[in-house]
Amino acid sequence: MKQFLFLILLFMASNALAKEIVVNKEFCDFYVIEHVPDADVEYKSDTSGDMGPPGDIGGALNVKMPKSISIPIQIDTSQYMGSLGNPANSFLDYAQLGFVKVKEDGRIYFNGQPLFHEDEFAVKEACRKLRG
Repeated sequence: MKQFLFLILLFMASNALAKEIVVNKEFCDFYVIEHVPDADVEYKSDTSGDMGPPGDIGGALNVKMPKSISIPIQIDTSQYMGSLGNPANSFLDYAQLGFVKVKEDGRIYFNGQPLFHEDEFAVKEACRKLRG
């Protein structure tokens, strides 16, 4: 019985500790830095005033994006071999250090270890939702 009550209290305490992120526009404008292109990057018309075709013209392939993208991180070991080189291709000329994985929600991992703070990610997500 004591164990059951302890589990109930533990469950209630964990729910009480759940974080609710509340942000406003001023905070998000200060905290989340958006990319602003230089003025010369804007689309400009050519000499005849034509802006060119729209970016959403038909004929594009409908490609489904993966849930995550894995990027191998390697180092070229041949540059450290000096005059030995790679005689008769006797070994690989690179070493696998790990993988960077970018997930669908924007979280980034290196060899399964998060490269972000969960609290910071939650604040950025709240600002994304606020901005629409």
